[in-house]
Amino acid sequence: MIYIVGSGIIGLSIGYKLIKDGYATEIISANKDGESSIAAAGMLAPLLEFKPYEKDLLGLMIKSKEKWKDFSEELFRISSIDTEYQTNSSLMIGNNQDDLKQMEFHLKKLEFLNLKFNFLTREKTLSLEPNLSRYVQGSFLIKNQDQINPVRLKSSLKKAFLDLGGKIHENQTIIKIETDKDVINLISTHKRFTCSKLILATGSWTKSVFSNSFSINLPIRPVKGVTIELSEKEKKQNFSHNLWFKKIYIAPRINGNLVVGATEEDVGFDTKVNLDEMFFLIKNMWEAIPNGKNYNFLKFRSGLRPTTFDGYPVIGTLNKISKNIICAFGHYRNGVLLAPETANLVCDLIKKNKNKYEFLLPDRF
Repeated sequence: MIYIVGSGIIGLSIGYKLIKDGYATEIISANKDGESSIAAAGMLAPLLEFKPYEKDLLGLMIKSKEKWKDFSEELFRISSIDTEYQTNSSLMIGNNQDDLKQMEFHLKKLEFLNLKFNFLTREKTLSLEPNLSRYVQGSFLIKNQDQINPVRLKSSLKKAFLDLGGKIHENQTIIKIETDKDVINLISTHKRFTCSKLILATGSWTKSVFSNSFSINLPIRPVKGVTIELSEKEKKQNFSHNLWFKKIYIAPRINGNLVVGATEEDVGFDTKVNLDEMFFLIKNMWEAIPNGKNYNFLKFRSGLRPTTFDGYPVIGTLNKISKNIICAFGHYRNGVLLAPETANLVCDLIKKNKNKYEFLLPDRF
């Protein structure tokens, strides 16, 4: 039996892949508030999410992004829940010349990928997206930077996992993990679980699990992010591109809704949405999209992104404790994007005990 601790998009993606490949798999879910994917916009845009210090990770981000079309179609066939995967392009939009210079500088850092991007004048930008603010001075068009709806994705993954014979133990917070030779015992708030293989997809709550179980001070912390979702009154699709501005990005959904993100705050496990965050998103959204009267407020969403000090996720066997414990956490802003490839890497570890990406291994700490 394989147990996965964590029922976010990473944990569910791994569970789905394992059970589809014939492994008896169950998921233990704590059902905690603050899951990172709930507040995600779902951008599948590795070239725009990329940070200069993540060069080793970029290849993995691109590889995972290329799997998303087939992955989403496969999930739909099994679950009958549409993940709203969209193959579209992105516009990096500048409302002044300084914005455009900064964006051009960012894109030029990716020249080693032979990235092709086109500068569009103000007139050309507004011809593509006429509902943008008239403050627009120009944009850069980057093709094949897609998106998915994380809320629907999670529902689809969960149903597919259960339909294939998986089981989810709800409301079970793991207090401690104990190892006894090749047996792993998990002690939760309500019961005890025993398995031969354990996968930790515990996100922002990983540090306490490691501290209580192994007396390891893992350098991982939560970073709070907030998004806002708006519904378009007439259910029109007013925008056809993913929109990136200096301070926010906007993901237009298939039904015309807009998801606007994202803030970043290092405030521990506080998931409450405060007035400053509301003001930041609304102010910058108003400057980007002038026709606010066409949209109704739906909700704010808050999530905790698990991040390590070097910005890379942790994917690999916890060899110093047990070769039967596999880590899969710390994805920071890239959890949705990296979900398919993370699932493949974990399955390879179980089948072959091999991970070709040394910079992801937990041993680096």
